[in-house]
Amino acid sequence: MCAIGAIHPPPIEVGVFLHFLIKPATNDKIYLSGTAGADGKYVGVSSAAAGNTISFASFKADSSSYDWIAVPISGNWTAEA
Repeated sequence: MCAIGAIHPPPIEVGVFLHFLIKPATNDKIYLSGTAGADGKYVGVSSAAAGNTISFASFKADSSSYDWIAVPISGNWTAEA
């Protein structure tokens, strides 16, 4: 869970391809372009490049949890299946 306006460094994983993943807490979800993902599932780019940009904001989903809204600005951002 994250408080409104809190900033957390996202995990960065490097493998065969350079990719960038942003993962919410176990019981939180990310709404990518208005479509809800599942709790705890990441949003990311599979081939990170200079200029890949996404905007995040948190909102109170219910009395005890927060979710995220994500709006891609540049790059091929996708949600974990």
